[in-house]
Amino acid sequence: MSKKLAPCHYRVSVKALIQDNAGRVLLFKEQNGWWEIPGGGWEHNELMVNALQREIEEESSLRLAWVDEKPSFVFQAKNPEGNPIINLIIKATLTSHNFTPSPECQEMTYFSPSEMLLLEAFDNVHVFADLLIKTQNHTS
Repeated sequence: MSKKLAPCHYRVSVKALIQDNAGRVLLFKEQNGWWEIPGGGWEHNELMVNALQREIEEESSLRLAWVDEKPSFVFQAKNPEGNPIINLIIKATLTSHNFTPSPECQEMTYFSPSEMLLLEAFDNVHVFADLLIKTQNHTS
């Protein structure tokens, strides 16, 4: 959905923070070769948790085992067209890693926040990596 929104409106995306035992973050590699946080657009009249599950299942056939009730991070980034978007990052876990590639998700890999900064990735990935690093530094 790439409609032009009024300057005061944002497209809202729900994204999953799925981490491995080492604390690395799961990212999906899209068909264009860019890395992205799993998830996507939150549609009207849809529960946040349902939107997140729908998007991840559409992209990868993966199912969520658990989803937090509230976002852990909320931030602004730019979509590929340069329009501002709001990302709600929600902690979640997977039922399994039985992944099926699709045009929206060719590959899935876990990355540390510092590795995320080096990836060819959408703006929100780099913004999120910075936030994770700042959070880690603040709690250390």
